[in-house]
Amino acid sequence: SCTFRLVPVTGREHYVNVRVQGAMRSYAVGLCGNEFCIMKNMYGYKKLAGTKCRLEPGREYTVAVTVAGNVIKAVLDGGAVLEYTDEKDPILSGSVGVSNRNGSHTRYLGIDVR
Repeated sequence: SCTFRLVPVTGREHYVNVRVQGAMRSYAVGLCGNEFCIMKNMYGYKKLAGTKCRLEPGREYTVAVTVAGNVIKAVLDGGAVLEYTDEKDPILSGSVGVSNRNGSHTRYLGIDVR
């Protein structure tokens, strides 16, 4: 379980990462445009789950992620909840990290790992 605090500065793609196994394999959870989503990077990103949310640059967000086996649960600001069971080649171990895409800039304020 990890809790991340982040602030989108510019752009539309701001993520936290779990089960990171290098640059090409991980799960990314975060703000992708006007959605809160779970993505899988398996030599390229694919959206696994998402729900509408409003991206506000300069606003602080809290993203909590829990991964147990092949189940990923993500919570945005204690409200929006996503859960996904990865049945196809799940990533079962790895580190935590942060990322953004397509020229986005993100300020990360803290990571709490349990």
